Amino acid sequence: MNKKIIVLVGPTAVGKTALSIDIAKKYDLEVISGDSMQIYKGMDIGTGKITESEMDGVNHYMIDVITPEEIYSVAEFQRDVKSLIDESYAKGKIPFIVGGTGFYIQALLYEFEFDKDNETDTDIKYDALVIGLNRDRAKLYEAINARVEEMFEAGLENEVKKLFDNYTFGLTASGAIGYKEFIPYFEGSLTLEEVKENIQKNSRNYAKRQLTYFRNKLPVIWFDTDEDRKEDVFKTIDQFLEKNI
Repeated sequence: MNKKIIVLVGPTAVGKTALSIDIAKKYDLEVISGDSMQIYKGMDIGTGKITESEMDGVNHYMIDVITPEEIYSVAEFQRDVKSLIDESYAKGKIPFIVGGTGFYIQALLYEFEFDKDNETDTDIKYDALVIGLNRDRAKLYEAINARVEEMFEAGLENEVKKLFDNYTFGLTASGAIGYKEFIPYFEGSLTLEEVKENIQKNSRNYAKRQLTYFRNKLPVIWFDTDEDRKEDVFKTIDQFLEKNI
């Protein structure tokens, strides 16, 4: 019988971080990040990286692991997280993956074999509960726009400038929303307000792509953050944990 694993997915700014802490504390879990950009040191504000205070004592892995100069592939993510999953089982804990990078999570759950041109069968290799968060599209977009405003207030421009001054971004990090949009601003061809608008637009488009990917590639049980309560999520987790005991 496949071992159990819990996954929490959803588009940017939908509320994964807060719920992940509630789940981790209730079920004594540790969080393994499934985000392709939060792995980079120094890329904090622009990636919406969880802060130490937000962690509230919950152990987190796959955050602040490498520098923006380093290239990090989905195959490396799969390898590193599979090791962390084994460590979770050794501790007697169920692995808990939280993130928004759909391909990374899919490759992990289905154990893609990258030396065989990404060929895989159609079966997940774990007894997986995949919880998805979503909300009304207009409200989600409002939340994304507001988050970007907050990022600028928190010093995003200074964070990006410092990173660009100290690193030559590698192939993976160079595609990060919230960072790449600053390049024409630093070159003098865009205003800061235009940079903000571009980040908001790109973030909204990314959220749409995330939702499409999750719906098409993963067996997600969806919850609406405006209508469903976290107790509804807990009930689903309880039923999952009680199954096959």
